[in-house]
Amino acid sequence: MSEQLNEWRNKYQALDVTELELNQAMEIGLDKAKQKKKRVHYRVGTLVVAAIFFLSVITLVNISPVFAQQLENIPGMEKLISLVQFNKGQKAAIENEYYQILNRAEKKDELALTIDGVIRDEKGLVIFYTIESEKAWEQLRIKEIEILSGEGQELSDYTMSYYSPGEGNFDEYSGVVEIFSEQRIPFDQFKVTTKIVAENSSGREEVEETFEIAFEALATKESKYYSIDETVEVDDQKIHVESVTIHPLRVEVKLQTDPSNTMHIFSIDDLAIVNESGEIWSGISGGITASGSMEENNYKVYLQSNYFENPDNLTLAFSKIQAVEKEKNYLRLDLENEQILHDPYGVFIDMKYENNKLALTMPVADINFPLGQIYDQNGNEIENQLDSAMKQVGDLQIFEKVIYTEETIIDVRLNGYPNWITKEVKISIK
Repeated sequence: MSEQLNEWRNKYQALDVTELELNQAMEIGLDKAKQKKKRVHYRVGTLVVAAIFFLSVITLVNISPVFAQQLENIPGMEKLISLVQFNKGQKAAIENEYYQILNRAEKKDELALTIDGVIRDEKGLVIFYTIESEKAWEQLRIKEIEILSGEGQELSDYTMSYYSPGEGNFDEYSGVVEIFSEQRIPFDQFKVTTKIVAENSSGREEVEETFEIAFEALATKESKYYSIDETVEVDDQKIHVESVTIHPLRVEVKLQTDPSNTMHIFSIDDLAIVNESGEIWSGISGGITASGSMEENNYKVYLQSNYFENPDNLTLAFSKIQAVEKEKNYLRLDLENEQILHDPYGVFIDMKYENNKLALTMPVADINFPLGQIYDQNGNEIENQLDSAMKQVGDLQIFEKVIYTEETIIDVRLNGYPNWITKEVKISIK
C-alpha cells in the first residue's frame, strides 16, 4: 500500500494545475456527480429523514507525506483515504494523530460490523465503520442506528448523518456516521446499537441483524473561539457575524440578519475561511451544513476545519447570498387546477398534484430544498409532512412533497430559491 500511496501522491504533485483550473475542474465534477446517487440519512433528535444527495464521481486525492505516513500505521488505511478525501478537517485530524483506532467488532451469522475508529471533539463524533457479509448483496447498509452513552444516556439537541451506498454488488461496505451536538458531549463511553440489512432489489432475499458495540472516544483538544461582532452590508441587507469557533471536526460560524432587512436571506452559499497564503476551507460536503434560522439569534454555518493549522492571519470570506424579497417569499399554488399562482421570479415551470403528492419542476439550480411550511388562505398552518424528495431529470430538477389537505389553494413558505445578491466580503478573524 505504501507504493500505491506514493504513486498517487507523485501523480498528483506532478500535475501543473492552477487554482483557477482546479476550481473549474471541481465545478465540472460536481455537475457530473449529479448523474450518480447515494442515500444520505439525517437524524434531528430522534427523527430520521432520508433524502437523495448527489456526490462527486471525480476523486481528487492529495496525500501529504505526513498523511501517507500516518495512514500506513492505521489498519484499513485504504478505506480511510476514500472516506476523508473531501474533508480537509478530517484529513488533518488523521495526519496529526487525532484519529483513535478501535477495531471493535461483532459478528452475527452472515453479517459482521466493525467500528474501525473515531475522531472526537467537544461537540462532535465521527465514527468510521465497516459492514461485511459472507456473500455479495445488491444492498448492504445501516437501516437504523442509535448512539447512547455507556450507561444509556441520550444525547440532547443533536444531528446525525450517514450514507448508504447505491445498488451494487457488495460483500463489504465502509462508511461514516457523523454526530454533532449543540452542547458539549458530556461523556466518553459510547454504545452503538444498529440494525444492518443485506438485501437484493427483488426483496425476496434479505438478512437483518442487530448489533451493539461499546467503545471509548476521548475529546482531548479544546476549541478555539474568536469573537467577531461585526456587521456587513450587501445591497442594503445587513448581516451580523457574531463569532467563529474552530473545533477539530468543523468550524462553526454564528450569524444573524438585521430585522430591518427587506430580503429574506436563506443562506450564504460560498462562506469560507482563508489563510494568509490563500488556502481555503469551505463548506462541508454531504453533511450537516447549517442549523437554526438567520432571522433568529441561533443560525450557524459549518465549514471544514483548519484546527491543526497555525496561520498568521485568518479571514472569513463570502460573496454570494441566496435571498428573496420578504413579501415575495412564498409560492401560491392551486392544487385543484395544478396552477402556480405566485412564484417570486417565475423559475418553476411545471406543477403536479396527484394522490396527495406535490411535484414542482425548475431548471437545475444549487439551492436548498425549497418547500417549507404550508398555510391555507387564512394564514393557518397545514400539518407539515416529512415525506419529501428531490430528483434530477436531464437539465431539470423536481421537488416532491406529500401534502394532506382539503384546501384547494395553499401558500408554501420558501426555504431556498435560485436568486442571489453578490458582493465580495472579507472579515478578519485573527
